[in-house]
Amino acid sequence: MRLALRLVKVLFLSVVVFLLHFQIVGPVVKKLPATISYYSQYKTPEHQAVAHTMRQLIVWINDNTYYRLDVVPMFYFSSTDPRLRGNESLHVSYEAKHSYILLRRDVDYTLEEHQRFLVHELVHRAQFVEGKTYDCHGQLEAEAYRIENRFVESGGSNAYTTPVSTIELLEQCIGVTYGNR
Repeated sequence: MRLALRLVKVLFLSVVVFLLHFQIVGPVVKKLPATISYYSQYKTPEHQAVAHTMRQLIVWINDNTYYRLDVVPMFYFSSTDPRLRGNESLHVSYEAKHSYILLRRDVDYTLEEHQRFLVHELVHRAQFVEGKTYDCHGQLEAEAYRIENRFVESGGSNAYTTPVSTIELLEQCIGVTYGNR
C-alpha cells in the first residue's frame, strides 16, 4: 500500500514537472518581469550564446512593444527537421503546440543580420502567451513582420525587411481564415 502511494506521488510530480517544462500550465511561482531567465539545459557554448542573444532581444521586445516576455523559451537546433530542411528562406520556427523554437543548425543567430528571425519568432511566442486571437494566420504574421522590421530599422542594419505591401496582403486574410493560430 505504501509503495502504491509513493508511486502515485512520484507519477503526479512527474506530470506536474512535465507540464511546467513545456509550459502547458502556467508557472506556480510568478517570475519578476525584469528577470529574464533561461532554462539550465543550455550548457553548450552554442546554446548559451543563442540564449544570451534571445535575452537581449526579449529586452528589446519588452521596451519597444506592448508585449512582455520574462523567460527565454526552450529552443532546439536541427539540421534534419523537415520543417526547416529544403526551405532556404526558413531559418527558425515557433512551435506553439509544444512551446519551443526550432532553429537551423547552420545559422549563427548571434549575428545581427540573423537576429531578426529570432525577434519574429519571439513575437509569435508572446502572441501565444498572451492568447491573442486573429481572424486569420496572416494577421498574426503581419504583426510579427512589422515588429521584426522595426527591430531591423532601429539597429541601422542593412538586413532585409519585409515589404509593407506583403504585410498588408497578409492582413487581408485572403484564403482560409481561422481563429487562434
